[in-house]
Amino acid sequence: MLNHLTELHTLAVISARRLRFNKDDEVQRVLIALYATIIEQSGSIIIILCKKKSAGVDVILRSIFEAYVDLKALLGDPGYIHNMNAAFYHEWLRLFKNESSSKIIEENDDIRQMLTEYETELAELKKNGHRPLTNQDRIKRADLPKEWLITYNILCSESHNNLRSLMDRHMDMSSGTLEINLSNPNKDITLPLFTAAEILLSSSLDIHTKFEGGHPECFEPVRAKMLMEREAM
Repeated sequence: MLNHLTELHTLAVISARRLRFNKDDEVQRVLIALYATIIEQSGSIIIILCKKKSAGVDVILRSIFEAYVDLKALLGDPGYIHNMNAAFYHEWLRLFKNESSSKIIEENDDIRQMLTEYETELAELKKNGHRPLTNQDRIKRADLPKEWLITYNILCSESHNNLRSLMDRHMDMSSGTLEINLSNPNKDITLPLFTAAEILLSSSLDIHTKFEGGHPECFEPVRAKMLMEREAM
């Protein structure tokens, strides 16, 4: 599957240059930025795996997953941009609205002004029914199966140093004896690799279908090969 992800990534990078969009349109520029994130971080996964490493793949895939969810939701409903803006303001306010940041706010007029503006913008969005969404709500808005929430929770675990992640990364029982390794040479990366390829393919088809200059047909040969491999699994 790594060869399919690599081929998809090469096609995505080359064909992205042909896409035409209105950068003054907030929805269009965010869609392109989300797609760019998926392409860029898919490339990072390829580099890691080509070095025969696996640590970090799931962490990067989590970010790809989140970009894909937002991309699908925004393609399905341009009004989703209001929820994204609400989340933007909410996160900035949460960052500064705590005791540890109080001195920074007191000493910086620009930050105080920015926070006042963000509070006003967030209040207006909420007044109109646009609020920051939970991960479950985002996946629902993207019209993705509920099983994707399970996948997301697994990826989130890999972003933290809980026992499940530590056991997966460094504890190996394949020889019948517990071994503690700097990395897990037997880690199965089939599922994350397949997921990354599926997301890059799906988002490429969506974006190249929507925007002028798109060439969704150039991804069809790889799509056919991936389908054959999936059926053989």
